[in-house]
Amino acid sequence: MLSRRLREAGHTLRRFVRVSAAFIEEQGLISWDPYSGQLPERYLEGCDTVINLCGVNIGASRWTADRRRLIIDSRVIPTELIARKLAGMPDPPHQLLNASAAGYYGLHDVGRQLTESNPSGQGFLSELCRRWEEATSIADWAGIQVARMRFGVVLGDGGFLDRLVPLFRANLGGRLGHGQQPLSWIAIPDLVRAVEFLIEHPVIAGGVNVSSPFPVTNEELTLKLAEVLGKRAFLPVPGWALKLVYGDLAHEALLNGQAIVPKKLKDAGFEFKYPELSAALKHALR
Repeated sequence: MLSRRLREAGHTLRRFVRVSAAFIEEQGLISWDPYSGQLPERYLEGCDTVINLCGVNIGASRWTADRRRLIIDSRVIPTELIARKLAGMPDPPHQLLNASAAGYYGLHDVGRQLTESNPSGQGFLSELCRRWEEATSIADWAGIQVARMRFGVVLGDGGFLDRLVPLFRANLGGRLGHGQQPLSWIAIPDLVRAVEFLIEHPVIAGGVNVSSPFPVTNEELTLKLAEVLGKRAFLPVPGWALKLVYGDLAHEALLNGQAIVPKKLKDAGFEFKYPELSAALKHALR
C-alpha cells in the first residue's frame, strides 16, 4: 500500500528485497543481504529518501532466547548496514526514515500520554527500540536527516486484527486481563500518509510518534470492535493464562502498553483521516 501511494504521488521507487534471483529479475527488484553485508550502493545513488521497515513479527511466538535474538538482529543488523552505507557515500540521500515502535517508551499507566520528548523506558521492547534507533546514529553523524518512526499498533490488512476478528465473529471476544492497559494504534491509510508527509517535510527528525492522537485502553478496543462487528464481547482472557502461554510477550505487549501521541506530526500540520477508533475499525474491516 505504501509503494502504491508513493508511486501515485509521482515518486520513483527502488525496492530492495531478499528473495530469489529469478523473482528479482522478473519484478525488477534489487537484491540485498544484510547478514553478509551486501547492499549495492549504486542503487542508492540519486535517491532522496531511504525507508527502512525491516524486522520480523514481534508477536508471532513466545519470546525464547533464540526468538529475542532474532527479533533484535532482524532490526539492528540491517539498520546498521543501511546507515553505514549511506554515511560512506560521497553524495548520500538526504533523508532516512527508519521504523521503530511505541514500545520505545516502556510500560506506562493509561492516564499518562507520552510525546517524543519522553525518554525510553524499561523492558525488552524498550531495549529493542533503543538499539534499533541507535543503529541509525552513523547516518546522523554524516549529516543525513533521520526520522525514527515510532509506530503504534497498525489496524488494517493482516497482523493484529487478523487474530482478533475470527474470535469476535464467533462471539468469543473479550478484553485481555483487566483491560485497562493503554494501546496506541494507527489506521494503515494514516500510516502511509504519515510516511509521505515525512518525505515532504524532511526537517522533521529524531523520534516521531506515528499513531492516532487518541490512544485507547484494551477494553475500549474490545467494545468498539464488538460493536463494529455487531457481536458481543463477554469472554475476558485472564492475565495469568496469557502469561502461561506467551510469557514475557504477554506481560509487555498484551497486558501492558503505552499511550503515545503524535506531537511532532500534529505540530507540523499533519491531519489524520481516521483519528477515531470506530472509523478506523470500520475502514479496516469493510
